[in-house]
Amino acid sequence: MSLARQLAERIVAIRYEELPPDANYWCRVALLDTLGVMLAGSAEEAPAIVEEVLGLQSGDGPCLVFGTDRRVRPLDAALVNGRSRPLAPNASPAAISAGTCRR
Repeated sequence: MSLARQLAERIVAIRYEELPPDANYWCRVALLDTLGVMLAGSAEEAPAIVEEVLGLQSGDGPCLVFGTDRRVRPLDAALVNGRSRPLAPNASPAAISAGTCRR
């Protein structure tokens, strides 16, 4: 079994109720920090350039482009939203580049 597979299985096996309170707290801090930085960065030029180059149209998919009301395909949202994140120089290293998708 590959290392990636073993890691994935361990991650999937984690249950929220089993995590220590400190882990829950710091996970929330990291998530909120990352989302805040991505929202701030969504107003920068880089995400707009990525959207323009890809020729994205709203309604192409289920995933939100941060800072907008546009929804695009998952990989497109990940790319655009990911470009929002690195533009903030003092942000924490906990980063999520995935789009927020409807099911």
